[in-house]
Amino acid sequence: MTLRAGFIGLLMALAGAGTASAATLSKNEYTNSSHLALIGVTPSLQASANYGQGIVFGVIDTGGLATQADLAGGINTASSACTITASTCPNSYAITDNNGHGTFVTSEMIARANGSGVVGVAPLASAIEMKVLNANGSGTSTSVAAGIRLAVDRGAQILNLSLTFLPTSDILSAINYAASRNVIIVFAGGNSAQPFQNSAMISGLTDKAIAQLFFMGSTNASKVLSTFSNTAGTGGFVSTTGKVSYFKDHWLMADGENLWGASNYCSAQYGCTYYTQMSGTSMAAPQGAAAAGLLAARWPFLLNTNPGGIVSIMMQTAQDLGVAGHDKTYGSGFLRVDLAFQPIGQLALATSGGVTSTSTATSTLSSGKTVALSGTAIGAGGPVGNLSGITRALSGIVAFDSYHRDFNVDLGSTVLARRTGSVVVPFQALSTDAVQRSVEFSDGSRLSYAGEMARPLFDPAEGAHRAGFGDSPLRRSSPRQWSMSMTSDGAYTGAGEGSGAAMSFSEARWIGASAFMGTDAEASTSLLGLVADTHYATAAFNLGRGERFSFASLRGEDASVTPLGNVPDAYGFAAAYTFLPQGDPAWQVSLTAALLGESQMLLGSPSAGGLSFGRNGSTSVGVATNFNLGSGYQLGLDAVTAVTRTGTSSTSIISDMSDLTSVGFGAVLSKTGVASDDDSLSFTLRKPLRVISGTASLNVATGNDLWGNAVMERRSASLVPTGNETDFGATYGMMVSDGVSASLHAGARLDAEQVAGALDLGSMLQLRMAF
Repeated sequence: MTLRAGFIGLLMALAGAGTASAATLSKNEYTNSSHLALIGVTPSLQASANYGQGIVFGVIDTGGLATQADLAGGINTASSACTITASTCPNSYAITDNNGHGTFVTSEMIARANGSGVVGVAPLASAIEMKVLNANGSGTSTSVAAGIRLAVDRGAQILNLSLTFLPTSDILSAINYAASRNVIIVFAGGNSAQPFQNSAMISGLTDKAIAQLFFMGSTNASKVLSTFSNTAGTGGFVSTTGKVSYFKDHWLMADGENLWGASNYCSAQYGCTYYTQMSGTSMAAPQGAAAAGLLAARWPFLLNTNPGGIVSIMMQTAQDLGVAGHDKTYGSGFLRVDLAFQPIGQLALATSGGVTSTSTATSTLSSGKTVALSGTAIGAGGPVGNLSGITRALSGIVAFDSYHRDFNVDLGSTVLARRTGSVVVPFQALSTDAVQRSVEFSDGSRLSYAGEMARPLFDPAEGAHRAGFGDSPLRRSSPRQWSMSMTSDGAYTGAGEGSGAAMSFSEARWIGASAFMGTDAEASTSLLGLVADTHYATAAFNLGRGERFSFASLRGEDASVTPLGNVPDAYGFAAAYTFLPQGDPAWQVSLTAALLGESQMLLGSPSAGGLSFGRNGSTSVGVATNFNLGSGYQLGLDAVTAVTRTGTSSTSIISDMSDLTSVGFGAVLSKTGVASDDDSLSFTLRKPLRVISGTASLNVATGNDLWGNAVMERRSASLVPTGNETDFGATYGMMVSDGVSASLHAGARLDAEQVAGALDLGSMLQLRMAF
C-alpha cells in the first residue's frame, strides 16, 4: 500500500539573478517562525524546558539534510537510516533527503536558534531520520512500519509521521510496539478535506497505543480550518480490550498554511542555508510532536511513567474552536503549549510522608501524602513575630498538579504577617459601641457591661490589629466583643466573648487596687490574650488575711477567627494567688500560672492546610508586684515565662518543632489626683510575650525525580522573631461630668509585632458612661 507525504505545495523565492531558485533569509528573521506565537511557544517557555534538550524525535519521512544550517548538530546521523525496500536506498539518503519534505518537518521541530533562518519548537532536541518515502514522497506501509520500529529501537521517544495514516496490520502492530516502549506517536491528519478515515471505527490498537497517539489538522493563521484539511469526523478506535475512543479526543489543530522551514537545497555559493514555504497538515504535525517534546523535557517522568498523560494534557489545554467542547471538525481544539505548561487541577503540596532525611539532605518521597495548596496559610503575629525563618524556608519549593507535575510556588506569601514599615495613626474617638455601662448598688457592688471592651491603646490580644493600625490575619471581619462583670465585697465574676479574657482576669486579680488597672502592662496574663475570639469566664474572691484567689477559663470552639478557616478549638485556664507579705501592707505580690491549648495555632498564630501547626500546649508562670508608694503613686512590675510543647499535623510540611520558650515583662507607674481629685495619669513600659528559643523543621518538595516522585529537602527554621518589641504608653483620665469619664491614650511600639524596624505611633480618646 502506498503512502504519501501530506504537504500541499512548495514555494521558493529567488536569492538573486543568476542563482539557484532558493533564497537565504537575513539574520534575525524570526518572523518566519511566527506560527510559534499562535501555539503559545515563547523563548521563556522554551527555556523552562531547556529548549527540549535530551528529547529524541523520530522523523518518519523522506530523510533529513543533516548539513542544513539550522539542523547542523541536531540530526543524529549515526542512528538515522533508510527503510525503503522497493528500491536501492543507500543509508546516506536518510541524511541528505532527496525530496525536501523531511528536512522541512525536522526544522519545525528542532531548528536551532542561531540568529538566522527559522526556529523550531524544541531547538535543542535531536532527531533520528527514518527515510521511508522516496524522492516523490511515496512509500509503502511495510517501509513505514519498519521505520517506526527502527526509530524506537534506536532511542526515539516521540515519533512524527507527516504522512497518510493507513491502518494496515503492519503499521498498527508497529504503533503498538512503539507505545509499549512509552513512545508518543503523532500523525498528520491528511489533506483530503474530508472526515478522517471517513469516520470509520478502527480496531487493532491497544489501549496504551491509543492513549499515546494523536493527529494534527490544519488551520490558517486566523485559526480557521484550512480548506484542504481533514476533520476529526465521528469515527474512532475500538481497542484490543473493546474500549471505544473517538478521533475528536485525539485531534489537535495548528497553523499549517504557508509556513517557512528549512530547504534541502544547497549551493556552492550559499551552502545549505536555504528556506522555503509549505502548507499542509504535514506542517501542523511537527508542531504537536515538538510540543509533546517540550512537555517531556520539562517533566521527563511523564515519558517514563505516563506518556499518555502528555497527550491528555495537550488535549485538555487546547483552545476550543467551533462547537463548544471536542467536536467533529476541530477535535480538541487549537494547540496551546503555553496553557499545557500551566497547572491542571488543584495544586497540592507534598508533605513529609516517610522521609527520614537529616537537615539539609535531600531524598525522594515515594509514599508521602499531599495536601491542597489552596487554604494553606499562616496568620503570623504575637510572640512569633512575622515568622521570617519559616518564610525563608519556604523559598524555592514546588507544588504538584493532578499529573504530579511540579510548579514553583511562592508559599512564603501565604505567611500573612506584617513585614516592616511605620504606621502613624491619627487622633481618633471611639464609637458608641465602646461605651461601658455600669450600675452601682447601695451596698457598693457594681455591675458593668460593654458591647465592645473599652480597651487601652495597645491591647495585649490584638496589639495594633485594630482599624488604623493596618489589617491583620488575626482579626475576623465582624468580631463579637462583649464583657460583663459583677463585683461585690471583694468577690468578682465576669464573662464575655472576644479577646477580653486577659483584661477580665486582671480586674479579678487586683479589684482596682493596683497600678495595672486600665493598662495593658501586665505580662502574666499574656497567654489568655493570644486567641482572638473566645468565650471566657473569670472569678475571684478574698481568702482573708489579705490573700486573694482568682481564676479564669476560655474556650474558642469552631470560631471563625481568621481568613484561614475555622479553628477547631482552643482552651485556656489561669489562676492567681495574690497576697500582702507580713509587715509591709503596701506591697502586693501576685503569682500566676496559666495553660493554653491550641489546635492549628501556635501562640495565637493560626494556620491551615499544608502549613498547619497541629496541636500545641503552652504553660506559663508569672510574678507581679504592686507598690503603693503613697500620695496617689503606685508602681507595678510584672514578668512571665512560658514553655510551649509543640505538636505536628500529618498533613503539614512542618514535620516537627522543638519546644518554645517565651518571656514577657511589663511596668507601670500611675498617679491619681494629678490636677484634681478625680483624674489620673499613668506611664507604661511593656515587653510583650516573645519567643526567645525554638525551631521548626520543614520537609519541602523541590522537584520531581525521573519517575515522578517528589524530591524532598529537610530545612530548619528559627521561630525567634527578628524584632524585640518595646511598647511605651501614657494615659490621662478624668471625670467630665457625673457618670461620664474620658481618657486620652498615646503610645508607641518599637519593633512592632516583633518585626525589626517596624514602628507604630498612635493616640486615642475613650469615653465611658455610667448610668
